[in-house]
Amino acid sequence: MANKLLSIIQSIAILLTGVLVFEFGYSGSHPNGDDFGITEAIFSDSPTE
Repeated sequence: MANKLLSIIQSIAILLTGVLVFEFGYSGSHPNGDDFGITEAIFSDSPTE
């Protein structure tokens, strides 16, 4: 049971870290630096614009 719980926590931590890195990385390269950069990146066809 403990191993399963640890596995779940680890997965969540990795996911959150990935989201944060992506958010800051994308916002940093965006001129207006808005907080919704991650939403733009997901829904945009070309996030490098």
